[in-house]
Amino acid sequence: MVWDLLDHRQIPAAQAPEAFVARRLDDLAYGAGSWWGAVRARSIRVLVPRITGLRHRS
Repeated sequence: MVWDLLDHRQIPAAQAPEAFVARRLDDLAYGAGSWWGAVRARSIRVLVPRITGLRHRS
């Protein structure tokens, strides 16, 4: 997702609308696949993000 934000800064949607549409279609396909997997597994657990790399300061 961070890379998407950087890509959008480099090429505005007005200059390359087909790239913008292609990215949104890719996002929709990824999301649909995630939801389809959750439905097939009969669990929403796969949709919950796992946060890693956080460390507590002592």
